[in-house]
Amino acid sequence: MILSTVCIGEDWCKEYSGNINQLASEHRVYVLTDYPQYFKKCITSIYHRVDFSYFEKLTSLLKICINNKQRVTHFDANKLNHESFQLLINKDNQPFKSDTIYCAEIFFNEAYPLSVAHRNPTLATLTEGIKEIGCDFDKCNYIDEKIISIPYIQETPLLCKHILSVQHLWEKLYPQGKIWHGEPHDNTGTHESNKWSKQGCGYGEGGALSVFVKKLNINKEIIRPNYKSII
Repeated sequence: MILSTVCIGEDWCKEYSGNINQLASEHRVYVLTDYPQYFKKCITSIYHRVDFSYFEKLTSLLKICINNKQRVTHFDANKLNHESFQLLINKDNQPFKSDTIYCAEIFFNEAYPLSVAHRNPTLATLTEGIKEIGCDFDKCNYIDEKIISIPYIQETPLLCKHILSVQHLWEKLYPQGKIWHGEPHDNTGTHESNKWSKQGCGYGEGGALSVFVKKLNINKEIIRPNYKSII
């Protein structure tokens, strides 16, 4: 399996490099990082930016997929023990279709009118992004970002081109330091996006991916357990 992740900041690298290097003993693991010395068993590329952008995980993932001409699975470094990722690592997931993007969760925003969806200000911002891109739709189901498995198919290079084209837009729509009001709240009692806003820009990156996956009519599914292998 080909895996990719992003690990920025020495504290983050110290905390997660051991388990990531362990993964690299059985899989090909690409790490975008500013501390490559912590990832001796991995294939590293240097993160050069001064600021932190969550969006870089998408650009890195898609470039790796295109360079290898194979499916590549991104995992957030702090989600190594997530159920969906463990299903993949232990080969307990339902087999992947070769033309389908897989993720840990899909949020079915299209089931709700915009007036309801926009109670979440980050979804209202996603609608702004959709309008600026010039799509013929105003909402899309949302691919969760923590684990994303991208196949190499005919549409993948174009998907990458589209994602790169909106990076600046997404980092403007979801800037570092913005204080978000409204719901959903996290355990701090404030909007959940504030925890990402404190760290960097370009969060909500799953929204950009979701827009172009819909625009290009690429299939997407949730990673599910293969009950036959568990029984």
